[in-house]
Amino acid sequence: MNTPDALNKKKNTIYQIFLDEIDGTDTFDPNTAILKNVVEIEKQGKKITPLKHLDLLPSSHDLMQLEQKIVTYSRTRFIILHKALQKLKDDYDFILIYCPPNIYTATHNALYASDFYIVPTTPEFLSLSGIPLLINSLKRTIDIKQEEKNETVECAGILVNMLDTRLKIHQDGVKRINRVLEMFKQKKLVNQNAIVFNTKITNKVDVKKAAGEYAPICVKYPRSNSTAEFRTLCAEILERISKSEG
Repeated sequence: MNTPDALNKKKNTIYQIFLDEIDGTDTFDPNTAILKNVVEIEKQGKKITPLKHLDLLPSSHDLMQLEQKIVTYSRTRFIILHKALQKLKDDYDFILIYCPPNIYTATHNALYASDFYIVPTTPEFLSLSGIPLLINSLKRTIDIKQEEKNETVECAGILVNMLDTRLKIHQDGVKRINRVLEMFKQKKLVNQNAIVFNTKITNKVDVKKAAGEYAPICVKYPRSNSTAEFRTLCAEILERISKSEG
């Protein structure tokens, strides 16, 4: 499997999409940038690809430089990724954009390019304290898209991650998340059908081990409880989205 270092050396990352727009160049080539057969494992002496329908457009640490690069960019800075994905969206059933834990330009671009967004959080005070700031900031970008494109972005829901059911502070945190979401609905910061997902991702060592080996947990530990949680979560997300689209 490709490691992050190997991906960065290729320099065909999502960062190039932004550089092309800012510099007026045309360097990004999706045919070489999008990686096929991302996950390879060896079984009985043969290499096999267990996730044949999974492609990856990698990012890199260079993306952190975007805020400095985009200072002098005068056009709408949140539409850059949206424009690039318009050329790719018909090739895929779903495009998932994983965002860094900040609300900088790349995150706003990801939101603008999306139909739905999910807010992951740990059920702890510091993590929950940042959600109102995040939601208010995202709402401004959603309003911009509504004004420019007459299209909206729905909050599919809030996902509780790294839950330890033994801790009372986590039990109280889950209750607080439900209250916070209701407050957002009352203030019309999120859509009324946003939910707190019933499926919670618990804090298990298998998740950390799989991430450390650059492997999806469903491939590395297919029979683990964590894999079952993610499968259940996927089904719940698909059901939630289908209700909005249907």
